[in-house]
Amino acid sequence: MARCCHGFLGFDAILALEQEIVKLVKNVSFEEVEEEEDVQELLESHAEQLTNEELIELDQQWISEESKDNDDGDIGQETWSLMTKNLSCFFGLLCDMMEIIQPGDHFREWSAKVSRALNDAVSCYREIYHLEICAGEQT
Repeated sequence: MARCCHGFLGFDAILALEQEIVKLVKNVSFEEVEEEEDVQELLESHAEQLTNEELIELDQQWISEESKDNDDGDIGQETWSLMTKNLSCFFGLLCDMMEIIQPGDHFREWSAKVSRALNDAVSCYREIYHLEICAGEQT
């Protein structure tokens, strides 16, 4: 890159950044990058679009890493129990809020619209909550 861009403004800053990246990489013992060309190659590789197969593979790797992280036994169970308890409290507060708004509302269409919007917004959490309740009943 250096031999192609002399004389153009801004490229010296890029070269300085690449040299700084190489220094930082050497400080943390990252063996894959040793020269500025390696940095350029690494940056170019991240600029390429991934194929569907590569995206699926990355997604599967991420899922497997997540499942390994969640296989911590008691810690994972405590976290899920706390989450279930918090969700239960959240849904109770949501229900209380709707009971405050709806009875005296002269604009029933609006309160119904708000109710639907809120229920739609939290439906993913409701699903998680119900899955956790069912899983808790099975154990």
